[in-house]
Amino acid sequence: MFTLSKNPVVYVQRKSKSEPFPVTLEGVKLFLRVENNQDDDLILSLIAMATEYAEWHMEKSLMRQTWQVSYEGYIPRRIYLSYGPVKEIISATAITSTNQERQEIKYYFSNVGSYVEFQSSPNAKVVNVTYEAGYDIVPEQIKLGIIQHVSILYKNRESDVGSYLSEIKKVYSPFRNPRVVL
Repeated sequence: MFTLSKNPVVYVQRKSKSEPFPVTLEGVKLFLRVENNQDDDLILSLIAMATEYAEWHMEKSLMRQTWQVSYEGYIPRRIYLSYGPVKEIISATAITSTNQERQEIKYYFSNVGSYVEFQSSPNAKVVNVTYEAGYDIVPEQIKLGIIQHVSILYKNRESDVGSYLSEIKKVYSPFRNPRVVL
């Protein structure tokens, strides 16, 4: 058994990005009262940016996408999965230090706490958990927040919009998971 530091190195990486957005170009243009196609590329870019911001702020996957969390060094028995809601565990593998061989690990998945718990502490150098996450149906309040964010960016594209972000964050706050800091 490895006796490395109790502080693992943790990596969270998006393995696939979702293509559809939670809001449509047509819906945003209707909200903005834009009737021509002149700014379609700009609006699509703003939708992408507002969606990324929402996902980052809430630490949620809005549309289906694949993530991988990797632990190096100390491997805990329970690993929490970021950017849920987690839909499915694709794989849980360990890499042993002796021969760099990958092996599947037996685990229990809790969708309530969004974690995997291994049946025993993995005797490994690295553990990778790959999973699919995202809403089946994105809540309307989140969609509204994205549309409002796009609207602010579009209408104020010549000026600083930082002061508006606190209002956008309020729309997303019910969807954030509370954090306990000790």
